[in-house]
Amino acid sequence: MKVLAIQHTPSEPMGYIEDVLNDLNVIYEYVRVYETNEIPVTSTMHIIIMGGYMGAYDDYPFLKQEKKSYKG
Repeated sequence: MKVLAIQHTPSEPMGYIEDVLNDLNVIYEYVRVYETNEIPVTSTMHIIIMGGYMGAYDDYPFLKQEKKSYKG
């Protein structure tokens, strides 16, 4: 199992969730969209989307990319 954590701001990491993943030896990767403004193509089955100061309807480049990439 691999988990992808989408982090929007440096001040919003996984925190306790990261501790649990480490305890369970689950592989995880952070995608720091505040640095890249991009969501990578991935075959990850589990995604954790972290919060931040922005709202879902704000016009940040990384939010546009997220909405486009993960449309159901």
